Amino acid sequence: ETLDRTTNGSGFVREHTLSERKGLNAGWRFSLDNRTYPFRDQSLQIPTLAEVLCTFPDLFFTLEMKDTSPTAADFVIAVCTQYDVLNRVSIASHEDWKFLLHVRSACPEIPINAPRTLVICFLIGMKLGIYQLHKWPFEAFQVPIRYQGIPVVNSTLIDAAHALGKVVHCWTINHRNEMLDLWGLGVDGIMSDYPD
Repeated sequence: ETLDRTTNGSGFVREHTLSERKGLNAGWRFSLDNRTYPFRDQSLQIPTLAEVLCTFPDLFFTLEMKDTSPTAADFVIAVCTQYDVLNRVSIASHEDWKFLLHVRSACPEIPINAPRTLVICFLIGMKLGIYQLHKWPFEAFQVPIRYQGIPVVNSTLIDAAHALGKVVHCWTINHRNEMLDLWGLGVDGIMSDYPD
């Protein structure tokens, strides 16, 4: 949402032109140890969505939207349609169900995630044994392993989601052993700060 998070710029992304954003270093604030910054002397530009989709034609992308306005949704849908990638993207918002309903209405082909409120409802429905009674209007659970110390991802959730044709993606997983454990449980995707 802001340039301050990763770049040497400041302010909201939407308040800057593409040209201004392209002049910033996208890796400026990256550090593994909070002391060294290995990308500050490199020219790492912020890529456009089209550039990312074209650079990695074999990857599936979750587009987590920070700007959840209908205008932003329509723009992203237009880019995905133009580059014929509707089969390898999903659109996510962890808070804004209204936004996700707009995406669903504008482009039913693009999978969407369950916002936090629906994840909680699903987990309660699992505990009560009634989760199968509801038609869940999303394709993916994109969840942390734990939320406020409470385990979220386990074989029960994964089996229940799969029984309804939903996928389970876990974030943010940065340790190899944890990744292997999750693959062993049957998760469908992992989000990591270290894609290598």
